[in-house]
Amino acid sequence: MQQLEALLSAASDQRRPAPADAVALWSGRLPPLLLDIWRRYGLVRLAGGRLRLVDPRRFEPLMAYVFHGDPDLAGDTHVIGLGDLGELALWSERHGFGFLSPLLAAVEIPFILSASAVPADTQIADLLIAMPHSAIEAFDPEQRPLHDRLQARLGRLEQDDIYAATPVPPQVAGTPIEDYEVADAVEWLEAVYTAMNVTLVDYQRAPFQLRMIGAPWPPGLTAGQKKVPL
Repeated sequence: MQQLEALLSAASDQRRPAPADAVALWSGRLPPLLLDIWRRYGLVRLAGGRLRLVDPRRFEPLMAYVFHGDPDLAGDTHVIGLGDLGELALWSERHGFGFLSPLLAAVEIPFILSASAVPADTQIADLLIAMPHSAIEAFDPEQRPLHDRLQARLGRLEQDDIYAATPVPPQVAGTPIEDYEVADAVEWLEAVYTAMNVTLVDYQRAPFQLRMIGAPWPPGLTAGQKKVPL
C-alpha cells in the first residue's frame, strides 16, 4: 500500500481535478479505489506519464458505438484512461478491467472468461496503476519506438489530445513519425473504429482471438456470468 501511495503522490496532477460531480455520479459503477484517486489526486498520469485518467462521460458515445450489440460489453463498459497514442483503459461493470488498442483494433478483458471476479480495487491496482510505460507505445516502419520522439517533436499532450497517426486507421507495419499530428482523441478514435471492426482477444491463449465484438461466442467459449463486486 505504501508503494501504491508513493506512486500516486508522484503522479498527482492538481491541474486536472476530477469534475466536481464525477465521484458521486460514478459511485457504485466504477471501482472505489479509482474514485478515491480522482478525489485525492485528480486525473493523474500513469504508465510513466503516458496514460491519463479521464472522466468517462465524453467517451460514452464512442463506447456505445464500439460495443453496440455485444452480449457482454454493451451498455456498461466505460473509458477510465487515455493513452498518448489513442489506447483506452476500460472498466466493464460485468467483467472488470480492459484495454483497447487502436493499432490492432483489439480489446483485451483479462477476466472475461473467468467464472469468479477478481476484486475491483485489486484490478485497478495491478492493471491500471501499475501499468508499464511500454503498454503505451507505437512503432515506425523500422520498428523503432515512437512515443518519446513524438513528445520531443510535438510537445506534451493536454486534455484529451493524442499523438495521432495519419491517415486512419493506423498501419500495423508502422507509421513514419512525420505522419503523426496532435489531434483530439475522440474525433480520431471515431474515425479509427468506423474503419475497423474490433476483436476481443486473450493474449494468454492460443489462438488469442476469441470473437469479434458484437458477434456470438464460438462453440466451447463463453463469458463468465458475473458482475465485479465493488
